[in-house]
Amino acid sequence: MKRSFHSACARWLCKGSAAAAALLLAAGLLSPAAVLAGSPTPYPPERPDQFERISVDDGLSESVVRDILQDHTGFLWIATEDGLNRYDGSQFVIFRNESNNYNSISHSNITALAEDQEGNLWIGTLNAGLNRYNPATGKFTRYTYKGSQPDSLGSNRITALLVDHEGTLWVGTRGGGLNRYNSASGTFQRHQNDPKRADSLASNNISALLEDNAGRLWVGTPVGLERKDSSANAFTHFQSKAGVAGSLGGNRVTDLAQDAQGRVWVALQGRGLDRFDPQTGLFEHFLPGDSNPDLRMANDTTSVWVDQAGVVWAGTFGSGLCRLDEIDRRFHCDTTNPYDDRSLSSDEVFQIYEDRSGILWIGTYGGGLSKLDPGYKLFEHIQANPANPNSLSDDMVFAIVQDEETNLWVGTNSGGLNRFDGSSGAVSTYRNNPDDPGSLSSDGVHAILPVGAGYLLVGTQRGLDLLDPLTGIASHFFFDPTDPASQVTAPIMGLARTPDGKLWATTASDGLYQVQIPGRQVIPYRNDPEDSDSLVGNALTAIVSDKQGYLWIGTINHGLVRFAPN
Repeated sequence: MKRSFHSACARWLCKGSAAAAALLLAAGLLSPAAVLAGSPTPYPPERPDQFERISVDDGLSESVVRDILQDHTGFLWIATEDGLNRYDGSQFVIFRNESNNYNSISHSNITALAEDQEGNLWIGTLNAGLNRYNPATGKFTRYTYKGSQPDSLGSNRITALLVDHEGTLWVGTRGGGLNRYNSASGTFQRHQNDPKRADSLASNNISALLEDNAGRLWVGTPVGLERKDSSANAFTHFQSKAGVAGSLGGNRVTDLAQDAQGRVWVALQGRGLDRFDPQTGLFEHFLPGDSNPDLRMANDTTSVWVDQAGVVWAGTFGSGLCRLDEIDRRFHCDTTNPYDDRSLSSDEVFQIYEDRSGILWIGTYGGGLSKLDPGYKLFEHIQANPANPNSLSDDMVFAIVQDEETNLWVGTNSGGLNRFDGSSGAVSTYRNNPDDPGSLSSDGVHAILPVGAGYLLVGTQRGLDLLDPLTGIASHFFFDPTDPASQVTAPIMGLARTPDGKLWATTASDGLYQVQIPGRQVIPYRNDPEDSDSLVGNALTAIVSDKQGYLWIGTINHGLVRFAPN
């Protein structure tokens, strides 16, 4: 059977997002150890957050940020009052209106963003209608209000955009109501207020859009909250009613979000946050109140976001970025400090957005972007301490993995393998002993992979071991199980399992191994100068398997390799 390798070159689309993903991965792996090694950090934290500021000095076109979106390729798109910004984590590309180019964006004051299922970006402007950007062609298509055409856009002032689960684009406008785009005909169906119909949209001024997990459309307006339950042009109204418990806390809706429990969070201008429970049909109010005089401005809520951990964030106009503690019903707000460039860049927050790596991006009025990784506060330093047998054995860490028993395994440069017990937090260390053939083959541990029944594959500086944690015995691998002299001694750099259950190891000098646990044998795949489909080189680094069964292999000086084992 011919085994084909293919060299691949990856386009580095999102340096910032990739780095953020790496940090999030590290946080996800390290936080169990932090919990094991000491008391978990309280949340919300008692000290202020540390933000990274991204301003016009870094290439952002303008300091007022209205909306933020991460597209399917990883690019971050930022809507400002002077251009649409595409950010790859280090550089900005700016799109502005060009008066002599009809394929440019229709206006440079951007108000709203959305991405459809085909990868097109939809851009709303302050007073020049709607744009569709095709990344493949780099061209913008414009959609505007045309008074003589009832199936055109209802207004050129775009305030909110949403693509629902069916791929339908909904456009919120100021003065033109809610518009549903028909992609087949390129026309719009308008949902507007009709004084003769009690179930029509209550206002033609739309401030926010949300699709809940039941497929219902929620519409924020300056006169209350609307819910569109079906394809019919009918809306259920939710409004503030004096003296009526469980009614909406205020009528000026500025933003909407939904949590994992299906509850709808409503940001209200001048009235804080409301939470709607679909089971009871009642609203619950969350206000800073007189007990928090420093947060009096937090009542003026501009935006709301529920992050991946379920934390509710509120942007305010004057009190910065606030987290809501639902238990004690208190807001914990981060504000700007003119003497600290790691504080929030502005107390006037317009937009909150969480990208796929867990980074929070905060769009402000006049302060550009602020970037926050809440996960960093969960870190606790775990370091080698010779006086403490329950500490890490070496400060240079090469590998981290968690097993099915929630134990954390840490491979080090010269301290062997550390096991942090998931129940007690106790640390056990597995090391090489030259006088014990059942010990690890080396104290330099580069890769770890759980393989079932509690066993671990351990890649070391001098070979490959199968470790039984219960007995502490490490069995070594051979090229020929009948020949003790054929023990694997090459440094193992990475371990992976393909969907068919096969195990693979990369080495620093001897190519790729297929690992066979029965028999403790490896089958090598090496570079063959006479075969262009063979491995490009034998000095390998990282390895990972995708869902299709391809192996992706990092090399030294030969780029990235994709291998199809079958």
